[in-house]
Amino acid sequence: MRSFLALLTASLFVVACGNEEDPFGNNGGSGGTTSSAGGQASMGGAGGTGGAGTGGAPACVDFGEPCSACELAACEARYCECYGNVDCGLYASCALECMPNDADCLQACNTAHPDGITDAVLLNDCAAKSCPTECAAFPLYDLTPCQICLYESCEPAMNACLAIPDCAALLFCLADCMGDGTCETGCYGTYPGGFDAVVPVGTCSMQSCTAECGT
Repeated sequence: MRSFLALLTASLFVVACGNEEDPFGNNGGSGGTTSSAGGQASMGGAGGTGGAGTGGAPACVDFGEPCSACELAACEARYCECYGNVDCGLYASCALECMPNDADCLQACNTAHPDGITDAVLLNDCAAKSCPTECAAFPLYDLTPCQICLYESCEPAMNACLAIPDCAALLFCLADCMGDGTCETGCYGTYPGGFDAVVPVGTCSMQSCTAECGT
């Protein structure tokens, strides 16, 4: 699990907060912006163009502005996953209320809407790659293959950990250690409340993301 945590230092998470070494993509500074919302901010709008659905019925719709329209066209699967997840919309709306670099506000959104974290992050990533111009008004974050694998393959563990302040802080702390055992021991001592929830993330990484994360 040590190598997995060290690799997270490139960043994972979502929304405008943290720094460039944040293992969850909580960057608010230069060198890559982030957001749990990204184009999802547009999901709070009204009306729009229908997306593909079975039997001719729209599975999801955009909201009549460039960002959500681009997301629906370029990131349909991600967009519709979030669109169909009430917690994803609530999470995005909550995160957009946070001031840049307000980690406490973002953590409150993670805790309040844990089931929306992964869908929000993955849509944000797709928007960053496919709709940077259309969604330029929103913070975006381009995830690495390792980070994408963790969210896709370890969604329950990631959501559960990030919803717990001590677990999220423990992941950040361990990532900053870059494999230094003494440092890691200090992290576990500083954030004991995160241990039980962080273990499944590392276990899942070693089981499902070895190629992507080098674990």
